[in-house]
Amino acid sequence: MWIRKTEEEMEAVRHHKQHSPRIPLLLAAFTTAVAPLMTHSFSVPFAIGLFVAVFLITHVSQVLSEGRFWLIFLGDLAVVPNKGSVICVDCHAVQHDAPQCTKCGGALDEFALWSW
Repeated sequence: MWIRKTEEEMEAVRHHKQHSPRIPLLLAAFTTAVAPLMTHSFSVPFAIGLFVAVFLITHVSQVLSEGRFWLIFLGDLAVVPNKGSVICVDCHAVQHDAPQCTKCGGALDEFALWSW
């Protein structure tokens, strides 16, 4: 049975989502690992500086955007938010990033705010 989490549980989910450094750390590590392949003069201080800079930029942007990461495409495409899964408040159908429920037309809520 699906039950909406309490306000305390929802705040903990939002706080973790907004402040989790996992993705910024992975992005910084990937960038630092790929950088030597793109330059001939690569040094350890440069690698450390690059890692710290990428981590700080991505983590600060994550905190300022309230945990949402933005995918930026070149060309005619606009900035697209990564919203994730949602659940219908009425029929509890789980789906991905839709304006309303495809089964019953009900309102959608963030999946992370519900528990089984």
